[in-house]
Amino acid sequence: MGEEKNLWIVRGVLAAAGLVLLLPAWGQLLSSAGLPMGWSESIGGLLKGVGEAVVVALVLEWLVDARTKRRIVAESIRQVSPRILAHLMPPEMFQYIEDRLLKANLVRRSWNIRYRISVLQDNPEYVKLETESKYEMANTAPTPTTYVSAYEVERSLFAHIGETMINEVTVRNLLREPGHNVLFHYPEETNRPEDRPGVNGDYVLFSKAFEIPVHKQHSAFQFVFTSTEYFHVGSITPFFAEYLVELTTLRVDYPKDILRVIVDLPANKVSELQPSEVDAAGCKFVFPIPILPGQGFTVRFAKVE
Repeated sequence: MGEEKNLWIVRGVLAAAGLVLLLPAWGQLLSSAGLPMGWSESIGGLLKGVGEAVVVALVLEWLVDARTKRRIVAESIRQVSPRILAHLMPPEMFQYIEDRLLKANLVRRSWNIRYRISVLQDNPEYVKLETESKYEMANTAPTPTTYVSAYEVERSLFAHIGETMINEVTVRNLLREPGHNVLFHYPEETNRPEDRPGVNGDYVLFSKAFEIPVHKQHSAFQFVFTSTEYFHVGSITPFFAEYLVELTTLRVDYPKDILRVIVDLPANKVSELQPSEVDAAGCKFVFPIPILPGQGFTVRFAKVE
């Protein structure tokens, strides 16, 4: 009985606090207290939003069963949180965060990249970089979503050494049985001209739209790209993400007696990553944090001193 009485006291205090926070004159009160008009309106709106959330939570707690409460409260938090955040930052910044993160429907569950770096025997100041970029895309939206799959590599600055090429593109529907899940493959004789890589300014670009089906628990599509590039020893190669990436791994195979590899992830607290695995052929890096849209990493391969 004592615990029940205390619970009702807590409910009463929360209800009173929620009603007070709903007062319509918060902006005026804060302004009269000396706060600038913009700050007073923002803080006033934030307080009213918190008051609304408290009152709604108490009403739901009284009216509905425990299972329904959890679902409705979770949905309410999802709806109310962006409104609270909107009061705390410039509109343009909030719009970007809301579109790219809070409402992100397409997510890369995994991104596995493999570099094979070899020094050219007849031009030892240059290296050939063979890249395999493989990632799995999930659609968490309530309906199928169009995804424009794009992969671009910079045209070679050393055309006399070798030309940049996108060698292969494979797209699989992971919701189908293996062996019957390849939706697209390049190169094939049946590829249309618009479905082949082409030159776009300083880049060789592949771009094609796919409709990603809904599957919130597992990845729906897998994309695999391979390319070949040529660089001078000491060059830096960047990779950037357009969509949120949950887990990223990078495997680099290279001649350790000639080159050393440095991987930088600027978004991490310690930008230079240490390999999680090392063997005779190279090393593997597991990125410690998700990669947000617009973020990326760089790989530098320099001569062993």
